[in-house]
Amino acid sequence: MTNYAELLQKKHLSTVENKEVCNALMTDDPQMEKLILKYFQQNDYKKIWRQKIGDGVIGGKACGLVMAQKLLSIYLPDCTEHLTSPNTWFIGSHVFREYVAENQCEGIWRIQTIKKDDMQEIKKYQDRLLSGKFPAPVIQKLEEMLDIYGQAPLIIRSSSLLEDSYENAFTGKYDSVICANQGTKAERISKLLNAMRTVYASVLNLSALEYRKKRHLLNKEEHMALIIQTVAGSTHGQYFFPAAAGMGCSYNPYKWMEQINPKAGMLRIV
Repeated sequence: MTNYAELLQKKHLSTVENKEVCNALMTDDPQMEKLILKYFQQNDYKKIWRQKIGDGVIGGKACGLVMAQKLLSIYLPDCTEHLTSPNTWFIGSHVFREYVAENQCEGIWRIQTIKKDDMQEIKKYQDRLLSGKFPAPVIQKLEEMLDIYGQAPLIIRSSSLLEDSYENAFTGKYDSVICANQGTKAERISKLLNAMRTVYASVLNLSALEYRKKRHLLNKEEHMALIIQTVAGSTHGQYFFPAAAGMGCSYNPYKWMEQINPKAGMLRIV
């Protein structure tokens, strides 16, 4: 067991222990850490730990997801009974680090420019990430997870360390992959592993590298945690899809009419 796992078995965490668990399980980003330490209880950490595969943190997008759920339960308790969240598992960032080492891809940390001469090397590492091997213990845990999910459609989402932070959004830079999750157990695990490889390889997407360059982040090691969730929706004949989808922003950057107040926010429903 890792140290934070041992701490979670205690009846009460001290302030120092609470910070240690946060840094080992979730993040060491100062602003997000402050928010987590203010609102999270020991049971909140345990819930994430039980749904997590591998060591390392759960990444920026995952932290934002669980924090949003926590704040909704605190500040809008009357709304939470009308809200459901997808069944979610987390793949720790150390799984990616081990995957990179196992498949001779450590050179991705040495990519400091994205000039034309670098494209061949970037493509080489992307190919390795797309065809690499996972450690047997990780595959075993993923098979156990699929037993729990059954044949519900899944989406594999990026949750890198730099993603969705206060300073860097990385919106649309990394991939998300939907798995139908149908067929035999062998077929399902094969498709899941391929989806994970695709999201891992997206750490070298040109748009992501350009964004990191623009934000002066090419010299930082970008580790990729993952989120695996059931896809919202229902079956309609041979298809599976939600009745509606949407997104909301607290600030509306698209002021197409004079009377629109950007601070009122925006909802988009499809």
